[in-house]
Amino acid sequence: MPIKISLLGLIVLVATAVPLISPISANSQPSGIGQFGVDNPLLQRAMNLARQAAERANGGLSQYRAEPAMSGIATQSPFVLNADGSFTFTFLGGKPDQPFSLESIVTVSGDGREVNLDYNGPIKSPRPQTTNPNRTSNSIGEEIRSIQRAMNLARQAGVKANGGLSVYRPDMSMFSLDRAKYVLNDNGTVTFSFLGGSPNAQPTIESVITVALDGSQITIDYNGPIRNPS
Repeated sequence: MPIKISLLGLIVLVATAVPLISPISANSQPSGIGQFGVDNPLLQRAMNLARQAAERANGGLSQYRAEPAMSGIATQSPFVLNADGSFTFTFLGGKPDQPFSLESIVTVSGDGREVNLDYNGPIKSPRPQTTNPNRTSNSIGEEIRSIQRAMNLARQAGVKANGGLSVYRPDMSMFSLDRAKYVLNDNGTVTFSFLGGSPNAQPTIESVITVALDGSQITIDYNGPIRNPS
């Protein structure tokens, strides 16, 4: 059972290991429920990296929003699984609260180590927007603010779990939503994955922390040695 931290008080339970998810092969479509409550963690990570690359290229979240399909269920995003195991995402975006004006094509390697911005410019081939008509610009903005709050709570939980700021620092990705590695789950939570360690030293600890978007619950899914050093 994972460790759960309530905002009303800390309740520490014994954590068990999270089962590993097998990789996606180039001959199969991602399917099933993954480790973080989404279709497949590899595809979800690739989608997040592609979206974040476009956000950085277009001035950050204050100046740019990708279409909602790039923040939802990964298998419903506009992607192609390539023969080499990489993913190519083709999606629209633009200034907040305005019609989409930009198209981005981003290819992410299967292991997430390479992110290539193949195209980022005016929309070349306008296509119908397959978005939820009930999801307004205001609701998208509120969701982003909720994710920002959740990131702060996850960072603080990591600091507490590892002895406080005098002995531990999370990596800089957890101070900027543009750089954070996170997954939006179907159950109204968001899962952050980040590294950390002793101040002024190389990271030695990996943390995976899930936070309810309303801030009511924080769950430490994993907090221990880095499992896949890159």
